[in-house]
Amino acid sequence: LPICLEAALGKGDTSAALSLGMMYAEGEEAADLERAVQYLEMAHKAGFAQASYNLGIMHQQGLGVVEDIERARQYWEAACAAEGEFVAEAASNLACIYRFGDGVAVDLERAIQLFEKALEAGDVQAANNLGSRELAEEMSKKMKVTQESLRKMEREVGQAQVDIIFNFNIIFFFRFRKLFIT
Repeated sequence: LPICLEAALGKGDTSAALSLGMMYAEGEEAADLERAVQYLEMAHKAGFAQASYNLGIMHQQGLGVVEDIERARQYWEAACAAEGEFVAEAASNLACIYRFGDGVAVDLERAIQLFEKALEAGDVQAANNLGSRELAEEMSKKMKVTQESLRKMEREVGQAQVDIIFNFNIIFFFRFRKLFIT
């Protein structure tokens, strides 16, 4: 199979680079991660989101390459821009980078945008991430709900009801966000 794929690649079939990269990354007997990176890089340059996503994982975890979160971020940005398959995964990974400041400054607004993109692309876990208290507080700021008023509500109605209010605010924000974002 590798010989056939190499021949196809030689004839300009860039999808063969993706297949070879994945084959060497997953290696049935022994993975050859360095070769996987070479082929996935070719596929990435040809615009294959799956290659970009997987190169991001390899750079994040140091698989066949030196661990480099900045390079991982760049590959995931490319996968998000390519649209189609692997956008949800790449967007979620990027959102986590921005949410926790892994190699970049914490940027909750960017994290929210990326979790929204992941959710729209089919990542249901992104909804849970958007519902986190930290991101809900950031969204509440956009709706002019201050931390002090939230603490006052918490004292008056109890934590369980404040959580319900947070969730309502999130639903309200996503349904009517165009009214709040200038």
